[in-house]
Amino acid sequence: MHRSFERLHLHLSRHPMGFPKTASRHELEILKRVFTREEAEIALSLNLRLQSVGQLSEKTGIEKEELAKLLANMADKGAILEHKHKGEEPRYALVSFVPGIYEFQVQRMDEQVARAFEEIYPDLAKEIAGSSTPWMRVLPAEQSISSMEVVPYQKASELISQVETVAITDCICRKEQKLVGRGCDRPRDSICMYFNLWAEFVIDKGIGQRAAVADALKVLERGENAGLVHTGLNVMEQMGGMCQCCPCCCGVLRSVTEFKLARGVAKSDFYSTVDIDLCNGCESCLAACPVSAISMDDEKAVVNTAECIGCGVCVVECPTGATSLVAKKQEDIVPPPRNWTEALLAIGKEKGKTYFFTK
Repeated sequence: MHRSFERLHLHLSRHPMGFPKTASRHELEILKRVFTREEAEIALSLNLRLQSVGQLSEKTGIEKEELAKLLANMADKGAILEHKHKGEEPRYALVSFVPGIYEFQVQRMDEQVARAFEEIYPDLAKEIAGSSTPWMRVLPAEQSISSMEVVPYQKASELISQVETVAITDCICRKEQKLVGRGCDRPRDSICMYFNLWAEFVIDKGIGQRAAVADALKVLERGENAGLVHTGLNVMEQMGGMCQCCPCCCGVLRSVTEFKLARGVAKSDFYSTVDIDLCNGCESCLAACPVSAISMDDEKAVVNTAECIGCGVCVVECPTGATSLVAKKQEDIVPPPRNWTEALLAIGKEKGKTYFFTK
């Protein structure tokens, strides 16, 4: 393997989200599929801040016109982030492997990349769950909190109502699992979302389709009806993306269900409870719970509140109305960072990965 990819891997590993070195070194195989050697060298000059072609030309020593073509091609492949503002030249920034490079490969994913990802996933899951501040957050099913007063960041539809641009794309996690012969039959097409700057990028690159806020709300409804868990970046505002997760395919929930990583995802500010007088022992909630936090005791459902992630899926599935979500005590609620920049800074400090904040 050419040293360019070793250097690029090290560069990406310094991102607050991290990119671990594995025994199999399949991470290098994935990078080689996304970047050429020349592109890998160029990526070493990128950081978390958007930079112009002129700035990067000075760093790389590559003539501006030639570099503009190379950077545009890298962005077209989802290898880096490109931001286009009307009347200005494009600017470019490094993105983490997850979230970022990996998800941007949803239209290019094949069995070879899927199997390579499975090889690195155990180490990657531990890396992205390695900070006290989780990078993703559970958002309750809309139906489970319809009669409750909540603050905007606690509700998926409220967060979506704040965005200016919406893009809808396929679920790379369920696609990846199908390619390796596993997975489930829950919705895979047009089920995940990007917002604002990230949405404009994936629309421009053909990774996702432009949509209206009303379409995004229909995605939430479709996800709930399929028993999926709403998850979004762990922020109060300016959310960049939102997924509809299952415990068998999705990297976020698999970190909890397969590897028991408590910080794999931030739980919502709610937990499920059961009215035993209304519970008929049908076990619908038992089957629906994505993290196996519900058991049966004397033919009645019982919730392990320590394991419950507050997704509300059991509430949607309960035919008698016996299950409901209850807000946590205020002292037990940990508000998320204000935006993604603050989240990355918190994660970076907790993991000792502040390299890009000092450059």
